Amino acid sequence: MLTISLLSVNVSPAGTVPPPNNPPLPFPLGTYLIPTFLTTISTNCTSNPSTWRCYPYNTYTPSTASTSYSPLVWSITSPKNNTLNLEISSTQPAFSYPFQNVPLELSNDNDNQLSAFTFTYSYRKQVIPSADITGTNAASRCYYNNTMLSVRLYSTAQGAGGNVTPPPTSTSTTSSGGSGPQNWPYAVEYTETINEAPECYKYVNGQDTNLINVASGTGSCGCDYANYGLT
Repeated sequence: MLTISLLSVNVSPAGTVPPPNNPPLPFPLGTYLIPTFLTTISTNCTSNPSTWRCYPYNTYTPSTASTSYSPLVWSITSPKNNTLNLEISSTQPAFSYPFQNVPLELSNDNDNQLSAFTFTYSYRKQVIPSADITGTNAASRCYYNNTMLSVRLYSTAQGAGGNVTPPPTSTSTTSSGGSGPQNWPYAVEYTETINEAPECYKYVNGQDTNLINVASGTGSCGCDYANYGLT
């Protein structure tokens, strides 16, 4: 005889099924707001500094905290449902990095007794120059084809030896088992770097057209972001 067991469901007095009580996920699994600030801009990879830009285009000072604030929302998951095999994905790219399921590694610095979750990601960075590079006041667009994103999400309160600066505006702080992102609780730093000249084009009617020659510089271009050591 085939026996079918029915699952019992608790029903509220109003006749609706109560929402499930999701337990918090083990750290670092979950969705996080990464609240960082632009701290440094380097333009040495290009002969024309206007062709390299770093969102949100203002470096941090105490008076420019709101205009140098660069939040990201990233999710950390585990395909094997444990914290030994981690992947990270961008969920709300703003300027940004459309990466999915990039391996996340735990890196230990024994000399400084620090540990951090780290990853790198290579992508094609697009830049709208801050000045005319065509000589005709036409629109233009540049690409940096092998830009490297390098990220360190510190995993302990020691961070990188500095005080973590909270974001300048209020944000959701629900648990990782809730519906919204929580702030990453420790220090964060990441960089965009490249040592190649840009590939720039005149931009007409939504299309890249004539190639614009922009010579290489003498070093690397970079954008540095952090949420600690800010005064």
